[in-house]
Amino acid sequence: RDLVRSRGLGDVYKRQLIFRLKKDENTLKQAIDIFNKIDLTDSGILEDWVSYLDAIINLYMATGNRDLLDRAQKVYKKIEETFLDKDRNLFFDTIDKSLPFRYALKETSKISECLIKLYKLTDKKLYLDMAYGFLTEIAKPAIDKGVDGLVITLPLILSLFGPIDIRVFGERRDIVDVALSFITPITTISYLEGSESYAQVCFSNKCFEPAYSPDILRDHIVSVLISGAF
Repeated sequence: RDLVRSRGLGDVYKRQLIFRLKKDENTLKQAIDIFNKIDLTDSGILEDWVSYLDAIINLYMATGNRDLLDRAQKVYKKIEETFLDKDRNLFFDTIDKSLPFRYALKETSKISECLIKLYKLTDKKLYLDMAYGFLTEIAKPAIDKGVDGLVITLPLILSLFGPIDIRVFGERRDIVDVALSFITPITTISYLEGSESYAQVCFSNKCFEPAYSPDILRDHIVSVLISGAF
């Protein structure tokens, strides 16, 4: 059963990747169909739930479906209620909390990354504060483990500078396609209502002027990816 779940999550990621490369609506629909069949009700493994949370956030960014954003917040709440050791502010790797305690550094790092993205996508600062708290707790034990210390690098960078935030206004397909081609671990894509169709790229509390054409949007994103500058 766990293998079936893992394959289901893997198919979601694989089909997302194909969609981003080919802009194939049918492939995305298949990914959503598979995603909706995933059932983690009986899973007591944190890694399953974290992969699920990450997949929901990525599917929201690929579709703009607000229901997925609401689902992501509910799934995080379930993760917190099921796996968090509130005394230590660390997550157990399984639902079995019997001794010896096993804290999940890699999964906590990924949860922090997801929370920072949820902060950007929902504008709820509580998610950013929680991410800071988790990163503070795992920093020393992660570094003490040598190579495992690298697991905190990405969320730490995201917490300091924030992801590259691509804000899409309106529904122009050519602009949305450019935004989708830049879904990476360091980007977020949010969908907002507006009387005009354009996109705006923001990073580290600074924003480009609105991009009304796909070529300008692409130039803005590439500029930040290459130099981190405007």
